Order: sequence, then structure tokens, then C-alpha cells
Amino acid sequence: MWRDILTNYKFHERRTAVDLKDKYRNLCKNA
Repeated sequence: MWRDILTNYKFHERRTAVDLKDKYRNLCKNA
């Protein structure tokens, strides 16, 4: 699932995997 997110969405290069995971985790928590 995490791999699908990385492949389906293009993030800014300056964002790190840690930032994405943290943001993703917050989205799941708020959902």
C-alpha cells in the first residue's frame, strides 16, 4: 500500500520519506 502511494503520487523532491510517512500516518489517524 505504501509503495502504491509513492508510485501514484509525485511528491516534491525536498520532502523526505520520513515526512511522507508522518503525513500519511496523520491522514490515516484523522480519517
